[in-house]
Amino acid sequence: MTNDQIKEVAIANGHPFFTNPDGTEDIHPLAYQFARALFAEQQRLWDKERADIEFHEDWLESD
Repeated sequence: MTNDQIKEVAIANGHPFFTNPDGTEDIHPLAYQFARALFAEQQRLWDKERADIEFHEDWLESD
């Protein structure tokens, strides 16, 4: 996801704005880091689940 997409989801779910040192407002920089870590963990879990399913499908096919 892009920063804009992460920001859109965060704001839609009540994440507060953070005022940067230059005066611009954004979500807190750590929110982007957290979102990417969360996505990476979810991808890891999906990959593991997919591998488990493929393993079981192979097992069913071998007679």
